[in-house]
Amino acid sequence: ALDNFFECSSIEHPTKKEEDDAQPQEQRKEQVPKALPTPNMDSFTVMSWNVDGLDKKSLKTRFTAACYIISTISPEVVFLQELSPELVPQLRSNLGGEYSILLSTPSQLYFTGVLLKPNVDYISHKCFPFANSGMGRA
Repeated sequence: ALDNFFECSSIEHPTKKEEDDAQPQEQRKEQVPKALPTPNMDSFTVMSWNVDGLDKKSLKTRFTAACYIISTISPEVVFLQELSPELVPQLRSNLGGEYSILLSTPSQLYFTGVLLKPNVDYISHKCFPFANSGMGRA
C-alpha cells in the first residue's frame, strides 16, 4: 500500500494563506453572514489523527502511512495532533498538493495542524496558548 503512495506525482503546494490576526471567535460572529450558502455535496468528512510525533521509533514510516491513509480517505478537514518539526517537510510534500496546511506553533517540540481541502472556505484561524500547560501547548 505504501508503494502506491510514493508512485503519486509531486503536486505544487497551493498558495499559502496568511494567518489572520482578527479578534477571537466570539467577536467575529457578527462578521459571518447570517445565511451561508449551502455547499453542493453529499457528505462532509472530518478526520482527527494523533500522529504521535514524540515517539521517534519508525516515525517517518508511520507518518508516510498516515499521509497515505489521509490521501486515500480524502476528508475535507483533517485535525493533526503531536506533529513535530521534522514532519513538516514530509507533510507538505505528501499532502500539500491536496490540502492547505495550517500549523499552530511549528517552532515547538510538538504542535497541532489543520488540513483543508480547496472546497472548504477558509475564513481565518488563530492559535491561543494554554497558559497553565506544563507541556508548552498552543
